[in-house]
Amino acid sequence: MPRIEETIEIDIEVYCATCGSGLCGQSTVTKTYNRGVHSVRVEVCDECIQNAISDVRHDLEDKIDELEGIIVGLKEDICENEHIIKNQEDTILDLNNKLNI
Repeated sequence: MPRIEETIEIDIEVYCATCGSGLCGQSTVTKTYNRGVHSVRVEVCDECIQNAISDVRHDLEDKIDELEGIIVGLKEDICENEHIIKNQEDTILDLNNKLNI
C-alpha cells in the first residue's frame, strides 16, 4: 500500500490560561520521546511567576508584622514581670528588715 506524506504548516498562538499573556517566547514545538508525535512544550508564564512572588512577599511581610507585634507584646510582658519581681523583692527586703528589728 502506498504511503502518502504531506507537510502541513500550522500557525498557533499560545496564551497563559491564568493571566492571558502571550507565551510565544516560552513555548516550543517538539516531538514526544516515545511516540515521536508533535507536541507543544510551554514554560511557566513570567508574569504569573512575578505575581506569585509578589503574593508570597506580601504574605511574608504581613506575617513579619504580626510576629513583630507579638515580640513587642512579649517584651512589654517581660518588663512588667521584672517590675513586679522587683517590687516583690523590695517587699521581702522590707519585711526581713522589719523582722530583724
